[in-house]
Amino acid sequence: MKYLVILMTACLLIGSCKKQPSIPQPAQVDVYVAGYERNENGKLVATVWKNGMAQSLTDGNHDAIAKSVFVSENNNVYAAGYEKNAGNIEVATVWKNGSLLYTLGDGADFSMANSICIYSGSVYVAGVKHNGSKDVAMVWRDNDPWELTNGDNNAWAHSVSVTAGEMRVGGYESNGTKNVASYWKNETPDEFVIWATTPNSSINNTHHLTGGTSDALASSAFIQWNTDPAVMYYAGSETNANNKMVAKVWKPGGPQSLTDGTNDATVTALFVTESDLYATGYEMTADFKFMPKLWKNGDFTNLANGSNNAAAYSLKVLGEDVYIVGTEFTGGGNTAAILWTNGQPASLSTIGAGALSVFVAEKP
Repeated sequence: MKYLVILMTACLLIGSCKKQPSIPQPAQVDVYVAGYERNENGKLVATVWKNGMAQSLTDGNHDAIAKSVFVSENNNVYAAGYEKNAGNIEVATVWKNGSLLYTLGDGADFSMANSICIYSGSVYVAGVKHNGSKDVAMVWRDNDPWELTNGDNNAWAHSVSVTAGEMRVGGYESNGTKNVASYWKNETPDEFVIWATTPNSSINNTHHLTGGTSDALASSAFIQWNTDPAVMYYAGSETNANNKMVAKVWKPGGPQSLTDGTNDATVTALFVTESDLYATGYEMTADFKFMPKLWKNGDFTNLANGSNNAAAYSLKVLGEDVYIVGTEFTGGGNTAAILWTNGQPASLSTIGAGALSVFVAEKP
């Protein structure tokens, strides 16, 4: 499968906590962003920004990236991602309030945490671990592993969403030749309780969003929980007959293509309100540059002017305000972590940095 990749280069001297340029935002919210900065030794440092203030999660001795951030109801800040160990192997990692909470992998084989959420006091993380020959899609609940696939084919879990009696995970599973956009869910509330109370569960309950004749993945899962019953949405991409990735949303009533398939594109995140469906991601332009995009009910807005490569990875909507984060090439091999607030960009860090996840919380 073709992947659109934003490369990370350049060096940056950073401290453990420092002020950043003022970020435009409504005064009644706190904006948290997860990502990375590069230090003076060329190592990636897992980082969380709160209202533009950077906090390093790792000491910079080994590469590390925070890929997801979530703030609980009691204002604890959780982040998930990975840190490489002394053997240069990525190890899935969870941080809480700026400190290591636990590692999810044993360090013998590759593992990575891609998404985190908190529900009813428990920590849910979606990701992947390598079993020695194949990648296994995973969910961890409070450090207890749940295998989503049996390990016969490669599979990744990219996103997890949990609400009352419902867990949904988006990702992909290979059928041996193609990556199939997939999701995993509990069929009944009782089944969710069984998973939640049984350590080392094997769920193996894969549902396919695509037919397996072309490469596809679901990079985001969203539960619209304020409906009865709850409504599920998934987003990602599917390759067309011309071998181009088409940005796509799977929703009630069937899949919706957000791009026409002329250029490669993907959806990286989505958010659904009572009346609107928002999605973000990126599309290759005619002059072969990545363009970050916001889609609202199928209509797109470009988030950049196209002079630099850039990509958007995460969004949250609170009231009328839309928050999106991503990464931009700024020239000379540098990358910058960017926060767009209602379409207006602000740099969180300008040298060797990237922003991968955003969470918006009302001030206590």
